Amino acid sequence: MKTNRNGILLLAGDGLSAFGSWIDFLAILTLAAYQFHVSPYQMAAVSAAGLLPGILAAPAIGRWCDRANPQRILLLSIMARVATTGAILFCRDYTVFIALVGLRSVFATVAPPAINVVAVRCIAPAERPRFYSVLNVLNNTAKVLAPAIGTVSSSLTSETVALGISLVFSAASACAFAFIRLSPAAEPSAAKPRPESIDPPNLLPLIWIGATCAFFIFTVNNLVPLVLEQSGFDKSLLGLLVSSSGAGNILAGLWLARRPA
Repeated sequence: MKTNRNGILLLAGDGLSAFGSWIDFLAILTLAAYQFHVSPYQMAAVSAAGLLPGILAAPAIGRWCDRANPQRILLLSIMARVATTGAILFCRDYTVFIALVGLRSVFATVAPPAINVVAVRCIAPAERPRFYSVLNVLNNTAKVLAPAIGTVSSSLTSETVALGISLVFSAASACAFAFIRLSPAAEPSAAKPRPESIDPPNLLPLIWIGATCAFFIFTVNNLVPLVLEQSGFDKSLLGLLVSSSGAGNILAGLWLARRPA
């Protein structure tokens, strides 16, 4: 029962956090295009600020979550993300806006590794495959629904309301995470020596392919808000396009899962 309770709370917290994060992301793009009226180069700076700080900090964050109390780190990161999002609400200077987006990127990067460590410490090994399957469904659902909710609400009202909705989701996720009961961390087992005859796989081609795909994806992400704004389309269309992309990801994942290994 304890495992089920922890699993439900962890899934609820992750789903709410993912919704808040995606609404944040779309609201930031909408603010950049429709409030600051940025150029393509400035939009590239916004995207870089939203990605690079978190990517650079990810290895250190992962080690920190593994060594310290992941639940406390998770709660602190969500509260910091809420505070940063609140500051973005009142930001009117582009330079300060970029700095706040970079800070938000670092705080948002904490959630995935912290949630994984929490899952290891509070969910039985037999229950983890099912837990991660449901977690994947929740994250994909957030990719489909949250962008539409964020941009439609900002179109009908304002970006302030959209960011306010994301604050509510994030605060609710923090409440769910706060009620999880962690088990003590297990002592690390001695590492088994690997056979010397096995050569490590060459991951360089895979890294280049992933980097190339990411480059084109982020190029599209940068240009779509500007194209919509300069073409006179309503900003709600941005969320619908991102939601369609998320739905495509789900369909592609289902198709790949049905293929034989």
